[in-house]
Amino acid sequence: SGRVDVISNQNMTSINSVGSAVGKVGTGAQFVSANIQYLQRFPPDVDVAPPFTIALWVKLATVPTSDHMVLVSLGTTTAAGQYKFVLEILQSSAKVFVSAEAGAAGFITSSDAGLLAGVWYFIATWHDGSTLFLQINNGIIDSTAGNGSGSVVGSFDLGAIGDGNSLLNGMLDSVMIWD
Repeated sequence: SGRVDVISNQNMTSINSVGSAVGKVGTGAQFVSANIQYLQRFPPDVDVAPPFTIALWVKLATVPTSDHMVLVSLGTTTAAGQYKFVLEILQSSAKVFVSAEAGAAGFITSSDAGLLAGVWYFIATWHDGSTLFLQINNGIIDSTAGNGSGSVVGSFDLGAIGDGNSLLNGMLDSVMIWD
């Protein structure tokens, strides 16, 4: 079984039986990194060419100390004219990474939020065409300049990068994307 897209019926496939549990808003997706669980939509049918906004609720089961946990990954390639977007947690901080086409510099913005296990956080990230923004729980808005446009090629994943790496150990609820 997978997860339902309530707007456009672009449902996601559950890799290794992602669980369900009471979430922050409704029923959340529960990921166990040891079971290599994540949700995937291939092809992504989502374009993160600016402007775009992604917002979600996350609750970590553990806080990564040396590796990162991916919440949202869009795209797996960065060839000419293509884009890749990753929202991840690294050592209790949220980071948004957007890589431009191959050979071009990407850009990163991050928030040193001191995220804790077992606590729900609302994370929003958006790109207006010239700046990438990140905000946690309606707090300080972190940003960095960066422009670019292109299409997403590869997969749209929740809880991992498309090849099943950088797995989330925790829950996601009410993931929303506007483009």
